This record gives sequence, structure tokens and C-alpha cells, in this order.
Amino acid sequence: MNFGKRMGFQKPRIGLQIDTLEEGTRVRLWNVVAAHLGFNPRLDWGQWDLNESNADFVKVVKAIYDQVLRLPYSQIPSPSKFFSVFESWFLHQAKWWQVMEFMESLAAVEGETFERNFMHYARSYVPVMAGLREAVNKVLEQEMVGYRFVERHLLPVTDANEVESVEAAMASPATTVADHFKKAAALLSQKEQADFSDAVAQAISGVEAAGKFVTGRGSDVLSTMLQTLQAKHGAHPALAEVFKKMYGWASDGGIRHGKKKGDAPVDRDLAKCILVMCSGFANLLVASKAE
Repeated sequence: MNFGKRMGFQKPRIGLQIDTLEEGTRVRLWNVVAAHLGFNPRLDWGQWDLNESNADFVKVVKAIYDQVLRLPYSQIPSPSKFFSVFESWFLHQAKWWQVMEFMESLAAVEGETFERNFMHYARSYVPVMAGLREAVNKVLEQEMVGYRFVERHLLPVTDANEVESVEAAMASPATTVADHFKKAAALLSQKEQADFSDAVAQAISGVEAAGKFVTGRGSDVLSTMLQTLQAKHGAHPALAEVFKKMYGWASDGGIRHGKKKGDAPVDRDLAKCILVMCSGFANLLVASKAE
């Protein structure tokens, strides 16, 4: 805690930033983005030719105006003014979730795919973007923002161990396991019309896929993988029952087989909890095969 907060001159923040970004937080995130994109208004950029099809930075600028600012190319100013315009948008005009979406677009450059991401216009920026997610996560943690990058999605996960567990499941050597957890993470990260029940279903299907990967069986997977958990890890029967009951809840609670009247809805917090639990369980099962 800094001097001002210790001495009572500055009120400490109470709670996480969930649906807002404070001014100071935006400034710190902008500094990270500007550094990774190479934005430096003090450099003499001269004038750019917007018809120069092979200039990667021009492609980035045009993509920002088209897909982020949603302004016509005719309004693109000189290079030095462009930095000021985009900085103003990021710090003052953009809604908090637009800032987060923009950072997700940048983070996707570190991944293997460029689809649905404006930065695919400038692939030479891939090396420059290395380390962006780690730098953003550091700021989000220090500023008590309730989201972290997990792979290329910003999820409502704040604990480093939770992030590590979900990322490990998304990078599982069992491709079917990885696919389910990638889908679950993508569903959990949606801002509009998020289907949290489907995210839970994908996470539980990820554990089921891990069971098939370990046991090599296509049926009666649940009981067999629980036996594996007990045999190879000495798990107490009560621990094995945890997933058995969760699996039963997902099956009977309208998550895996369609909702029934009276089924309780799944919110983001519950979906996150199930995702983290299932990722850890799937990682444990997959690891048991390597032993």
C-alpha cells in the first residue's frame, strides 16, 4: 500500500473493478498497448500514403479506423495526430468493455489464428506483441480489475493458479480435451448473450474427454475414470464423489440435456467456478496417463 493510502490521504479501493475501468487503470493499460504497438508521437513519422498496400503500420491504422473507431479513412489524420486521436479514444471515449475487446484483438496476435481479428492485416507485428498478455495481466492484478487473460480471452478469473489451470487444460496434449476447454473459455468471455450453461457443459465434456483419453473407453467413462483417480492418486472416495455429483447435477439440472421447468439458471460466477474445477480435474486425469 502506498503512502497516501497508509496515511489516510487517499481512500483505498474496495472491491474489484468489474464493469468499469478507472482513469488511472486506463492510463496504465494504454502505456502497455502503446509500448507494444510502437506508438511514439515524438518520432518524425512524416506523412503516410494510405494507398501503400504493403506498409504494415498503415494497415494497422486503417484497421483501427475501420473496426475500432468506426470512422471513414478520409478522417485519418497525419501520423502524429493519429496517436493523439487513438489515445483520446482509449482513455476517454471508449467504454470499458471496448477497451477490453481491443486488448483481446491485440492478444490474438500471439495465438495461431488471425481470423476475426483485425491485426491479421499486419502479421509482421507478431514478434512485437510478444509478452502483451503478461504485461496486461500484471496491470489488471495491480489495479484490482476482475479479469485476466487466459490464452487470448479476458475471463472473469483473477487468481494466478486458476489462470494456470485453465490455460493448461486449453493446451492439453489430448486435443479433444483442449477443444472443449477452449470453447468453454470463449463462451465465458462473451459480453453479450453469453451462454453460461453451455460453458459449463463444455467444461464437463472436457473432463469426460480426459476420461476417455486416459481409459481408452467410449462408454462407462465416469466410473472408470473415478477408479483411475482413486487407484493412481489415492483419492479418498469422498473426493471421487465430488465430480460424480457435479456430473449428475449437469445432467439433471438442464445443462447437458436441455432445461426443464424449475431448473436454476447458471450465472457467470458459477460457470467460472465449474470451469476452474473441471480444468484442474482434467489436468489431473491427463497427467495420470503419463505416470
